[in-house]
Amino acid sequence: MNSKLPYLSLLLLPTGLFAANSDNTLSMLGTEDMYFEDMPVIISATRLSQPLKESPVATTVIDRQMIDASGAQTIPDILRLVPGFTVGYLNGNRPVATYHGHSDRLSNRIQLVIDGRSVYLPTLAGVSWSDLVVSIDDIERLEVIRGPNASTYGNNAFLAVVSITTKHASEDQGHYVKGTVGSHDTADAIYRFGGHADDLDYRVTVGTKNNSGTDLLNDFTETDYFSYRLDYQIDLSTHLFYSGGVQDSEYGDVLENRDDTDNDVDVSTAFQHLKLEHSLDNGNSFSVQYFYNYTKSFTSEFLTTISLSALGPPLTNIDDFDIYDTFDLESERHDLEASYYYNIGDSIRLVSGASVRTDKVIADNVFDPNTDNSLFLYRYFTHGEFSVTDDFLINAGLMYEKNDISGSDFAPRLAFIYHLTDQHSFRLSGSRATRTPTIFDENGYVAAQEQLTQDGGQPLDNPLLESVLGGDVIVDPFIYTSGNVDSEEITSYELGWMAQLLNNKLILDFKIFSDETDKLIAEVEFIGDVPTENVDDLFGPTYSGNGAKDFVNAYSTKTEGFEFSSDYHISNTLRLYAYFAYVELEAKITNDTLTEARQSRVVGRVEESTPRRSYGAMLMKQWENDISTSLSIYHVGDMDWLDRTHDRINASQSFRDRSAEEYTKIDVVIRKSHKTPGGQVDFSLILQNLGGTHFDYTRSNFTDPTQQTIDTPGSEQDPRGYFELTFKFN
Repeated sequence: MNSKLPYLSLLLLPTGLFAANSDNTLSMLGTEDMYFEDMPVIISATRLSQPLKESPVATTVIDRQMIDASGAQTIPDILRLVPGFTVGYLNGNRPVATYHGHSDRLSNRIQLVIDGRSVYLPTLAGVSWSDLVVSIDDIERLEVIRGPNASTYGNNAFLAVVSITTKHASEDQGHYVKGTVGSHDTADAIYRFGGHADDLDYRVTVGTKNNSGTDLLNDFTETDYFSYRLDYQIDLSTHLFYSGGVQDSEYGDVLENRDDTDNDVDVSTAFQHLKLEHSLDNGNSFSVQYFYNYTKSFTSEFLTTISLSALGPPLTNIDDFDIYDTFDLESERHDLEASYYYNIGDSIRLVSGASVRTDKVIADNVFDPNTDNSLFLYRYFTHGEFSVTDDFLINAGLMYEKNDISGSDFAPRLAFIYHLTDQHSFRLSGSRATRTPTIFDENGYVAAQEQLTQDGGQPLDNPLLESVLGGDVIVDPFIYTSGNVDSEEITSYELGWMAQLLNNKLILDFKIFSDETDKLIAEVEFIGDVPTENVDDLFGPTYSGNGAKDFVNAYSTKTEGFEFSSDYHISNTLRLYAYFAYVELEAKITNDTLTEARQSRVVGRVEESTPRRSYGAMLMKQWENDISTSLSIYHVGDMDWLDRTHDRINASQSFRDRSAEEYTKIDVVIRKSHKTPGGQVDFSLILQNLGGTHFDYTRSNFTDPTQQTIDTPGSEQDPRGYFELTFKFN
């Protein structure tokens, strides 16, 4: 493991939306009165606190009860409970989540925020779900915005927003210890301590996650993390929130085949987050927050040895050299934001604000060395709610954003909400969102470069060869982006109905939607000669295969369907949650420079990137003698992820199809709680994938039709069992 000392100094720098109160019980069912008395109150949809039935966009709330009952070992596993979401494992340490498809391993069209802090890697142009530096045990709830929400969160809130709220430090007082052991050599441990001094509450969490990954891959996980949160009530009207964390991880190889060598990935992550909230005497309030994200990852894989001398004169004396696929990536994000909450009369509530952000990437081997690998962005937003009558609301918002790559973008939203009765509410909304091209989309440059030597390390002295290459360095680009990429665009319409029945114990949520995207970015072949490439001059164009890849605005999509969920608190000891999603996705090419084969490949993959049908249910039961159980069932139809290797439509190579497959996942959790004079002890048995082995990202594929030789195996999701022992004491 790499040393953490260089990153611990970052913890001396800095979120803080007040978390909703919970009973902080370790059992799966408790006394979450807010869910029995009225609909949950959310903050993520508009930054304004509002009942779920008044949200202008479909929102799913996953509370602490559901998190415990799920038995989830990763945050993406929790998202299996959200209608329209698909979760897969590229390998044992690389979970991925997406909403309505359109995704590969990077989740680059979903915004993830933790306590209001955007978690996004400029180097990868997406979310690394394994490196969030947050313990599942510290999470209060997840609010998942099922639809574009750029008017609230800006770029990358394109398909959905996952907003994680951690517990207020006052909720985790005393000591908390949890150990988890089980399948695939799992050995996880967490220690948390919470305390207070006068008006200051604090929490410190230390944890480690270790496992051997999946059976077919060298995808082990060794992760250590440290995080903390401080909540300081300066006075009755002022609250200060400060959190930070650091994580150091080593992951097994993400790719593996018969000729692969060990090339483990080292990732170090740190963050700081500071937020001040102040209420004014006139009922208005304001907040100011600053956060800093830092990530560094390194991997290097040996590919092959090149022997030019074997080609004969005039290359006889040229030294052999090794080719490595090396990625040394480092990124930083600074973000400063100010918001002002105010009322106009008794019927209008508003929030307005502005933010400025800088992203900096240090990765010369994957970016054009002649460009500035940084991105400056600023934005202004305002969102308002107008109560026309007691039963009719108008919700409107606008985000203006400007950045160095795509210029100015506008993201508006307008929603009408009508309460037919106290139990039934209807919503009609429309919104537009953009996704800013990443630094890599604009300036990506990945190439194998080798300085040639001769006679055992001597400087090259071969005028003929140097004249062909233009020097003593051989260059073979894999990716060379042409730049001038426009922002992706999405226009979304939805009709929603929410009902609260049976004395507020049953909440029904129904949504019909139609989303149209344009200017979506895809990987294509680079058109023309790459200016920096000279390997073709030496070996001919067949040496480098299809040449370099480019990223361009290539296609558009139309996604339609409906989603339904129900949350039924049958009694204080029995709860049933269920959902269903139906999605149809059509794609068409908008870039006429693509070859016919590439057009077919892009369209085929995109249209298969979401399951047509998916559904799930979770039954939670609290028994006598402090025993609680849960049964979860998730069904996902056949689908592909965008970065699978071969096309399903190519019948001659169907044996090489690496798409995911239709599967049903069944999980069971059995938990026994025991009260002690000083606290509580929990014994938990978690059983997963009882429906059988399946592949939810990539299937095992084979090198020939006989299916005898595994080339690139997928991440096998086999039946698993875990035992957890938890102590909580003062």
